[in-house]
Amino acid sequence: MKVHVHIDHPRMQVNETFTGDNAEAVVAAMKARVARDMPFAMRMMVNAMSPLRFAQEAVKKYNENMKTSIALPSTCEEFLQLAEQHGLATIDPQ
Repeated sequence: MKVHVHIDHPRMQVNETFTGDNAEAVVAAMKARVARDMPFAMRMMVNAMSPLRFAQEAVKKYNENMKTSIALPSTCEEFLQLAEQHGLATIDPQ
């Protein structure tokens, strides 16, 4: 599975492709990428999260920043589908 993420926001810009055997592996790769650019204490906190918890936190932060009320995903698959629906990602299931 490949997921191309394209976010152009003043606080975060991402234009990368993440790959994995399944949605959880793809979200884990996203989590690692985001953590890489964070200050040490925040990086430790993000690294301790499961991929699903990271996805839920990402939606929570998105809701806060964009003044939306998207329901928190219950799976990593749902998170990726939400990202695609909102124009933040393109999923290639190959």
